[in-house]
Amino acid sequence: LALVQPSLMEGFGLTPVEAMACGTPVACSTAGSLPEVVGEAGLSFDPRDTRPITRALMRIAGDARLRRELARRSLARAGESRLPAMPSSRR
Repeated sequence: LALVQPSLMEGFGLTPVEAMACGTPVACSTAGSLPEVVGEAGLSFDPRDTRPITRALMRIAGDARLRRELARRSLARAGESRLPAMPSSRR
């Protein structure tokens, strides 16, 4: 149904990018890099308060139109993400 990322601190935010690349709606915290990584493609919430987390989940679960729109935005946003190159293990 959706990825929920209630992190208090996040480095790059790879998990939401992977979910968005699959067209999965994302609900994530406003902590760390998540707001920048997810942008307008997902719903955000204060991770220290269960009420906004619950509201975000209820919105996604109860609104098929919103889920489709978030899925569309997720795919577009994931296409904008650029991961740093990983060093090759070949010698």
